[in-house]
This record gives sequence, structure tokens and C-alpha cells, in this order.
Amino acid sequence: MKIGFVGLGLMGSPMAMHLVRAGLDVAVYNRTASSTGPHRKAGARVCQSVGELGGICEIVLVCVSDTPDVEQVIFSPDSLADSMRPGSLIVDHSTISPT
Repeated sequence: MKIGFVGLGLMGSPMAMHLVRAGLDVAVYNRTASSTGPHRKAGARVCQSVGELGGICEIVLVCVSDTPDVEQVIFSPDSLADSMRPGSLIVDHSTISPT
């Protein structure tokens, strides 16, 4: 099972790295591509878009900064909603309003 991680900031980066170091099959995406370097070195696949990541992962963990960013990652063109297969799972770790 391939796990995707979107958002490699202060919270997301260590969370994703723990998954990689645990030996899971992980793909990552971050708006700032330079943040993906340590994850690539540790063995994660680095995706060039959210859509690419969604197309290869059964589970995607999202950890971005605010509600508009979550909405963009999940619902914009070339997003997770457009690219993930039926039955896949999106888990939002972002610190945003539940509504």
C-alpha cells in the first residue's frame, strides 16, 4: 500500500519522515520543492503535483496551513478528488476549523 503525504512543514515533515523511516512505501508533495530533499534521500518518492501523488496512493495524509489550502489540495483541478481511485482515503491533519 502506498501512502501519500501533502505538506512538509513544521508538523508534516517529521510525520512523513517517520513513515519513510518505518519502511512504508511513501510518496510526498510540497509546494516548496526544496523541502522534499530529505524525504527523497530517506527513500520517499517525490511527486511533482498533488494529482500525481493522488493517482498512485491509496491513503493520502494532508498537513497544510489553513482551510483554503486544504480545499485547494482536495478540490481544485489536478487535486486529490480528481486523481484518487474510489475507496481511497484522505486524512486531514491540518489545524483548521472542522466546518
